[in-house]
Parts: sequence; structure tokens; C-alpha cells
Amino acid sequence: MTTQERHPCSRAGAVVVGLIADPSAAPEQVARHLSGDLPELLAERLKDDRSWRVEVITERLPAIDASHSAMVELARRRAKQHDWNVAVCVTGLPLRSGKQPIVADVARAASVAVVSLPAFGAMALRRRIRGVVAQVIVEMQDEGQDPAEQQRQRPLPELSNRFRRVTPETEGVDVRVLASRGGARLLVGMVRTATTNRNDDPRSASRSPTPRT
Repeated sequence: MTTQERHPCSRAGAVVVGLIADPSAAPEQVARHLSGDLPELLAERLKDDRSWRVEVITERLPAIDASHSAMVELARRRAKQHDWNVAVCVTGLPLRSGKQPIVADVARAASVAVVSLPAFGAMALRRRIRGVVAQVIVEMQDEGQDPAEQQRQRPLPELSNRFRRVTPETEGVDVRVLASRGGARLLVGMVRTATTNRNDDPRSASRSPTPRT
């Protein structure tokens, strides 16, 4: 079952971004903040005549494999169902590539991104998350342009020091953003995410989640 929230603005003629959040405190809170922040931020970044609308649904996201194929397929189905141009999954699960925490994976052909909250750590979360999410959305909308060239044209402070971009060998993933501080950042982020979820739901487990690769 899903629940849906729409940011109050006209949908006609807009580029519609769908956020799919795990139904736990941290992903839902982040998605609600993003629904208010992203339209103006995206308009500033792209500086063209497009208008932006953000819609949020909460839904239990599927188990994660190496390429997030089940999650990407779910996002693709929801995008078709709700007539979204771009879909972003927001998960509280920690993801890793080897020992490096994964911040975001982008599947450009599907216009889908997966964002993992624990990899952001615990400081300045709202600014960092909205910056990274805005960047990956911009890249998915700039069809035909190389992602590295996009980054050179639109340097993003949120990606310059704390995060780094790579082109992974994972099938179906075109761009991957990794946390530069490795395991320490992931551990702090896991604790913060788990604490947020516990505070919101007293029935939630007290143990932090185990990173998935």
C-alpha cells in the first residue's frame, strides 16, 4: 500500500519528480523536506523555462541487490503509474560498494535514482541531501550530455569535498556517488537514521541495520 502527498502547485506543463520513501521516520521526513526544497532549487540550477513539481509516496521498498534492480523496476512502474518524469527512491538502508558507502546510484535510461541516507553522515543533512538529489535529477534531465561534462559545467559544493563520483561496473547504474570518509561516515549515519526511526516509532527495533552490498 502506498500513500501520496503532492506539493501544492500546478501540475500542468511541469517536470514531475516522484519521491518514493520507505515508510519509516527518516526517509519520510527527508522526502517531505525535498518536496518543498526541490522545485526552486532545480529551477535555479537549470535556469531554463521548465517548471518543477514534486510528488511524494511512501511505500515499502524491495530488497536491494547489487544493481538495485527490484527497486529500480518498482520506481519505473510508479513513474508510469503517476506520470512522473523522474523517480527517486529514498531509503534508510545503508549501501556499500566494497568498503565505500554509496550515497546515490543513477540509472539514467530509466530516469531513476536510489539515495541512501546513512551515507550522508549526521551533519548538515538537509543541505547535503537536497544538493545531491538536485544534482542527480539535473543529470537525468540533461539527456545526451556526458555526466562528467555536466558536473564541470555545474560544480556542486555538496559533491566537491565530502562525496566523489565514479562510473561503476554495475550493470544498469550509470553514475555512482560515494561518501569520501568511508566507514566512519556510514556508521554515524546509520546511528542517526536508526535513532530517528526509533524516536518516531517506539515499537521499532533498537539494533542498527546491517549494511548491504
